[in-house]
Amino acid sequence: MTLQFITRTSLRRPNAIIFDWDDTLADHQAVANASMEKLFGEHCRGPIPPLDAIWQAWYHARPTFYTYFPHMTQEAVDAAYLSWEIQHTKDGLRLFEDAADTLAHFHKQRIPMGIGSNKPQDLLDEVIDRLEVREYFRAVEGKQKGRRRKPAPDVFIETARKMGVELENIWVIGDSMDDMLAARMDAFQRILIGSKHREKMKLEDPSDPLGKIIYLDTIGDARKLLPLTLGMYQR
Repeated sequence: MTLQFITRTSLRRPNAIIFDWDDTLADHQAVANASMEKLFGEHCRGPIPPLDAIWQAWYHARPTFYTYFPHMTQEAVDAAYLSWEIQHTKDGLRLFEDAADTLAHFHKQRIPMGIGSNKPQDLLDEVIDRLEVREYFRAVEGKQKGRRRKPAPDVFIETARKMGVELENIWVIGDSMDDMLAARMDAFQRILIGSKHREKMKLEDPSDPLGKIIYLDTIGDARKLLPLTLGMYQR
């Protein structure tokens, strides 16, 4: 296990844990890749670029991305991708290899758990039921009409409320900057999974990288946090 903790306070056993869903517990990137490959396989005019180049265009040069589909409007391209993403999510989304063991570990420790996600509520509910993990969660909160999405804190606050826990000493475990920004409250101990957004988080506030953040490589590393209750740990 490789850990990098940036924290100014002692790590405490949590009163509750709120997880993000996509790319925290479930491998949404695999779904996104399959959906993008399907989009290009069916609609791209010309040679299909490597997947890395496709995502680079998607995130950083969107007008260039749409040039691969000169016969379609941007709205039609977006709709085609979204339809495949929804279908692959329903049929193919899987938990990360160590996610189930992590949930079972915290459940055995009798720590209340919940989900706070930007994923549409009906789709989130369907996938959680298919993967048979609902028993672990006191509350499952997805995107709701009229509620602000992350990086607003609304979904985490509402998840805690529906779990019936006080807004105090709650671990929030996510994979993105939006998760960490949404949990920027004294009530939350923020835990960032993976390296994709790690450097961005550190650069967001050079004087103090958004307060106390724990950086983990995988969701499985979270199981080993409970014994680490004092001090600072630095790789």
